[in-house]
Amino acid sequence: MFPPRPAEIDVQRTSACSMLSEEQQIRLELGGGKPSTRNVEGLPSPTCTWLSRKGVDFNIQLIPADPTAATQLPGAEVTQVDGFGAVQNAPAETMGGGPICQIAIDAAPGQTIRVQALTRTNPPPIPVDQLCQRATEAASMVMTTVVATASR
Repeated sequence: MFPPRPAEIDVQRTSACSMLSEEQQIRLELGGGKPSTRNVEGLPSPTCTWLSRKGVDFNIQLIPADPTAATQLPGAEVTQVDGFGAVQNAPAETMGGGPICQIAIDAAPGQTIRVQALTRTNPPPIPVDQLCQRATEAASMVMTTVVATASR
């Protein structure tokens, strides 16, 4: 389903908040990241959320599962991010009410990096296609940082 990975990224050995460099955060117009942990199928799933000064917030989640389940989501599209297989979708229903676009990246066997771009309802949200462009840009930044860090 996905192409061979350019590298295997062990998401258990990294921090979600370290996946965007300070320079990348400035380019995306983000404040500092706030770490938290969620559970996915009973396993810890670290996250980091950055709030924007311009209305597009980002969340990165390290998920201890294959991204293939994401292909079953409504509107899911298989794609690539910097050579890594990925699944992009923009759910119609969101908990916060604003649009969201998410990309689940195949990092290693049983490991996914999910990048979400979301807008708040105030200021008015941007169109979903633009939101997905921002999610793709952030996902590429994440993979650039992660691959560089993994090769050290």
